[in-house]
Amino acid sequence: MLRRILFNRIALLVVLWLGGIVALHFGQIRHDRLPLDLAREFPVGEPAPPGAQLATTLAVIMDHELHDGTGWRPNDFFLWGPELFADNNANRQLGILQAVRRTVQVMKEHLTKISSDPFDPNLDKADNDFRYDEERLWYPSAESRFRLGVEALQAYVRGLRPELQTSKPLNLRHMELLRLFQAWSDMLGDAHANLYRTEVDGRPLRPWESDDYFYHAQGYAHVMAACLRAILREYAASFADRQALVPLMDEVERSLEEASQLKPLVVLDGSPAGLLANHRRNLDAYISEARQKMYSIREELERSPRRSILVSPGVEDAAAAPDPGDGRRADRETERVDDDLGAHLGVGEGVHAVLDIVEDVHQPKEHEAAAGGDTPQYRRGSRPPEAPGGRQGRRRGPAVRRRKRALEHEIAGVGARLDGARGEERQPVKDGPESADEEDGGEPASAGSDRLV
Repeated sequence: MLRRILFNRIALLVVLWLGGIVALHFGQIRHDRLPLDLAREFPVGEPAPPGAQLATTLAVIMDHELHDGTGWRPNDFFLWGPELFADNNANRQLGILQAVRRTVQVMKEHLTKISSDPFDPNLDKADNDFRYDEERLWYPSAESRFRLGVEALQAYVRGLRPELQTSKPLNLRHMELLRLFQAWSDMLGDAHANLYRTEVDGRPLRPWESDDYFYHAQGYAHVMAACLRAILREYAASFADRQALVPLMDEVERSLEEASQLKPLVVLDGSPAGLLANHRRNLDAYISEARQKMYSIREELERSPRRSILVSPGVEDAAAAPDPGDGRRADRETERVDDDLGAHLGVGEGVHAVLDIVEDVHQPKEHEAAAGGDTPQYRRGSRPPEAPGGRQGRRRGPAVRRRKRALEHEIAGVGARLDGARGEERQPVKDGPESADEEDGGEPASAGSDRLV
């Protein structure tokens, strides 16, 4: 009888444990969906101030983690905290917090700041509040400080309204947006390394620790996917003439969204050729795809020739209207270039000839140094070189002067030959005795030939 009672109680505990796993599994799937529809919050017909959609996304992400489900998990009391019981959502929230911190920092330092302008006060406050200790239980708790950060983001959005204009909007410059993708790609690289981790502090990774890195990487992907949807709407006007950027960002957003919604019942760490799945490797496929395409986005942003700023319709129309005198000015410039082309004929040949002479003059000196090894002034243990007025400088003087005179003679000769060649090309053909003399082998007199003789 006692054995039967013990068996029933153990079976009941196993059933409750499995039921808890299933409940947490479906509860996590519901929690992973962000309750934010930017199309409904910011309709197309109502233009939103630059920065409102990105800041709203960040605020909703953190508010959702603070108030939905079991709330903020990483600082729960140790008797029911993530160290003893379910820690999946706790590690996911740590990844979300790290991605939010980095995004708010870049938004404060680059996306809304130009040159030596001060930081936006609300973004600065949100950045400081989100950097509070995420495991602090009380006095003050992590949740209370993070709520202040959410309120600061909401105050930033209110300050963007036309009637207030107390917040700094996004500058919509592609080179500043590049900083955000650089930060994100670095974070995805960290996630990629953790998903392939096999050791922790010099010991093998335990089976129940592999899901910590899985959900932490999911937190990164969750924030980046949501913020990418906001960025596509914020920069829609500046991306209109960049055909490659929008498809790339759409593909990155889809990969990150798939990564953020991947939820196995139990995270397994099977071998590549085994029967069991390796969920960390499966998640890394989406992470690596998004990371590689972010590199392509960064290259496109670096090549951007356009300054992404808001232009009023009148200025844009005036810039697009053609000037009737442009065609006439272009024709005059073309004629001027054609007239000057003959005067510059042979300049390239003269330059190359002079460079060849300089190389020939210096060649013997280089061969002498190569044949004798290191020059005396650079040999170990040799005396340092003397000043130009010293004994060595006086010995080198005649040789340098001879090379200089040889160089001058060579340059004069090449110039004379080039002048003579151009004179022969431009001299018209004459009929008469001079032509006959030339045919008989005579040589016409020219200034260039006199100099050569």
